[in-house]
This record gives sequence, C-alpha cells and structure tokens, in this order.
Amino acid sequence: MMKTKTLCRTLFLLLVFFMTACSNDDNVDIDQLAGEWGVVNNDPNIPIDCPKWYLFKPDNVCIVYYNSFLDTESKKDSCIYIVSKDGKLLTIYNLNKYVEQWKISKLNSSKMTWKSLSAINGFLNEELVRSTHRD
Repeated sequence: MMKTKTLCRTLFLLLVFFMTACSNDDNVDIDQLAGEWGVVNNDPNIPIDCPKWYLFKPDNVCIVYYNSFLDTESKKDSCIYIVSKDGKLLTIYNLNKYVEQWKISKLNSSKMTWKSLSAINGFLNEELVRSTHRD
C-alpha cells in the first residue's frame, strides 16, 4: 500500500514536470519577430526609455538603432539576421561579421525576452516591447 502511494505521487510529479516543460516551448512564436522592437530600460540611472531599437524585416534584414543621452541623433546599422530552425537562437551580422547572438526565451505579439550569448553585450537578459520608433 505504501509503495503504491509513493509510486502515484512520483508519477503525478513527473506528469506535472513534463506538462510545464512542454508548455515552455510555446513561449516563442518566431512568426511575431518581424517588426520594430525597443529594448526596455530598467536602469533608473539612464534617462532614456529605449536606448536601442531593432527593426526586423521578413527578408532577414535588421536595422539596429542606437540612442544615447550624450548624442542628440540616433545612429543606425543595417544588418542581416539568421534564426535557428527551432526559432530560439537569433544571430545578427554586420558586413558579414558576427555582431550579436541572442537566445529567445519569450516572443509574442507585444513582448520579447532574450539573453545575450555575446560577450560584447555582457551576456545580458533583455526585455523588448513592440515599438513605434521612427528616424
């Protein structure tokens, strides 16, 4: 009787674990990537809302806009991006040179969360939101 209860509890815990593990795969809808995304600034010491924007076009072109409180004009780079087959790894190239790589953990129509896999970005976790930034 005791073994049956233990077995049932173990099976229940495994079932819960696999259900939550499977649901995490649904957090990335790569079809939502196209469009403009602004990096959310969570640092109260930086006086700008979105220091960086990404415009992902369906033809794998990405325009990266940079903003600085020290400069009145934003800068932009035209890049190319590649998404992995599973839709969770995004690599950005500028002039055929690797620039940034991100692991996407959440992507829907209004919000994206990713983690930098690049030392140049300090291995940051960033949150992005749909943006309406314009030059």
